[in-house]
Amino acid sequence: MGINEAELLALLDYLSSSTGTFNVVNGAAMAKAYYGEPALQSCVDVFSTVLASGINKLCEHPWFGRKDIVVYKGIRLTTLDEPFRLAMLKEAHKHHGLVSFPSVLSASCDPNNSYARTKFLDGYNLECVMTVRRGFYADPFHDKQTMGEHEILGPAQQRFRVVDKDAIMMGDPESGGEVEIERYTLNPVD
Repeated sequence: MGINEAELLALLDYLSSSTGTFNVVNGAAMAKAYYGEPALQSCVDVFSTVLASGINKLCEHPWFGRKDIVVYKGIRLTTLDEPFRLAMLKEAHKHHGLVSFPSVLSASCDPNNSYARTKFLDGYNLECVMTVRRGFYADPFHDKQTMGEHEILGPAQQRFRVVDKDAIMMGDPESGGEVEIERYTLNPVD
């Protein structure tokens, strides 16, 4: 049930707030899944395979594993992929369609630690509330900077159905007023 050294090192590197490895691994998975571009994924295949193995083991671990857990994922809308992300969610909501996560799924099990709430000023202006069938509590593997986010990591290739859309009001740190955060509810597709 324990993870081996390679899996532990991959996990620590992926979760590190200073390496940025998560951007490379997730970006490569999305490029392959969404655009059919395999070159980036082939560069990180060895790392991704070891990481996936460690995640799968920890999802089943009695101390770290979580089943059917509700998580809160802030979505950043200030990057080049903003139109793609918004269009995908809006269409999926309109038609009760599917949204897939070809990369490792990362979110907080604490609604107050969703990036939509903690990193609103960094452009995380949308939130997805998802029930994740399998994940593991990753907080003990974090460094000092990200410890306490109550992060849940789940295996790649998860799919969800968008079942609802609403909004929450949140205090705006800049203006002192309130802002509305668009929120989508996603249920797992078994």
